[in-house]
Amino acid sequence: MKQISLAAAGDFELKSRIRAKVKHPFRVLKRQFGFTKVRYWGLAKNMAQLAEQFAESAKLEAEIRKNLAGLGY
Repeated sequence: MKQISLAAAGDFELKSRIRAKVKHPFRVLKRQFGFTKVRYWGLAKNMAQLAEQFAESAKLEAEIRKNLAGLGY
């Protein structure tokens, strides 16, 4: 069994945290807006749809934060 140093373990933890923060918006898009399949035959259409869904996701997240702030969170 291979032992890793504490420094290496810290690097793995940092990478994991960053990965989780980057992947979260994509999870919101895939689950909330049904963007689970990519169609390569319409890349321009895909980009437009993706941009629209990111905007909707941002609005949804802002609304959630606003509602949580009203509750004292």
